[in-house]
Amino acid sequence: MKKLWLWVKRLFTKAAGAYDALEEKAKPLVRIAVNVVQAIKTFNESGTADIITTIVTAAIPGTKDDIIVNATRTWLKKELPKIAIKLALVDSTINLKTTDEKLKAIISALQLSENKGEKALAFAAQLAVYLEDGKLSIEELTAAANDYYNTFVKK
Repeated sequence: MKKLWLWVKRLFTKAAGAYDALEEKAKPLVRIAVNVVQAIKTFNESGTADIITTIVTAAIPGTKDDIIVNATRTWLKKELPKIAIKLALVDSTINLKTTDEKLKAIISALQLSENKGEKALAFAAQLAVYLEDGKLSIEELTAAANDYYNTFVKK
């Protein structure tokens, strides 16, 4: 258990250092990136994009363009929401002052994710908080079990 705690602590220390180094450079760009991704997502899901796709695929002979356009739109529909969520997380944490505030915000966001890996990371981080003193009380064990249930079992 102690090795797990040390590993998670080192992981978050490294992540915090990398995040802090990039934070100042990224601040002016985050809001722009959020807006651009949201605009592309909104356009891709609109009827206008459907019309343009139909016109482009009908105007160009052959099926290669049809395949490329459809694959691109499918990828955008699948990936842009994930990118938008991650950018929103960066946007919401970039102005938080302490590492603890940032960590809590990130854990909360990861717990809401549909990605099991992200949920597992959030659970590991929360477990590391319980293990901070190297011991687990009955209250901490109960809280950890509740966190596990809420993260992985309950939908």
